[in-house]
Amino acid sequence: MIDASGSSPWTGCLREAPSPIHAVLDAVDDGLGPDPEWRESRLRSLRENLLGLPAADRERVLWEAVMEALEAERYETLTRTVLEAAEHVEGMGQLAGAQEVYRTAYRLAMELRAVREGQRAAQGAGRVCQRRPDLEAAAGWYRVALGLARCRGDRRSEAALVDLLAGVERRWMEARGSAWRRKAGRRYGS
Repeated sequence: MIDASGSSPWTGCLREAPSPIHAVLDAVDDGLGPDPEWRESRLRSLRENLLGLPAADRERVLWEAVMEALEAERYETLTRTVLEAAEHVEGMGQLAGAQEVYRTAYRLAMELRAVREGQRAAQGAGRVCQRRPDLEAAAGWYRVALGLARCRGDRRSEAALVDLLAGVERRWMEARGSAWRRKAGRRYGS
């Protein structure tokens, strides 16, 4: 709820309790070379936040792996681990969070020129958009993944992505067509 001053009680929560994905985003934005002191204080804060989760919790294990890879500057491992985290978040049904994590994985993969991981991230982002359903964004992400599959020369992935893209665009056109028919029916009294 926003009070009269225009501020929300949630404003600043990310600064007080940063999430691992924001640490990864910051690292990507800083060119994967943030200040070591900044990184250490940020990771220490993140570890404290993860203590609230049970030790065997899959989410905690994944985010600890993300932080370890970031800490050790193992960026190829970081990309794969962020992708695993995105898949886990998606599997939990948290689509907005999954979309953010997939987007981060994509940016990280592109920064590292890891085309295969970038394709996986773009395809995952497309799948999440399709489930939300944001068909226009899903088609955009599938086009990105298709372009990366073509760059890799991966014909099997390319065929699967063309099929996914065609399905999304068909659903989008059906939705647009039914909206147009409803509008035309109101206009002409049908």
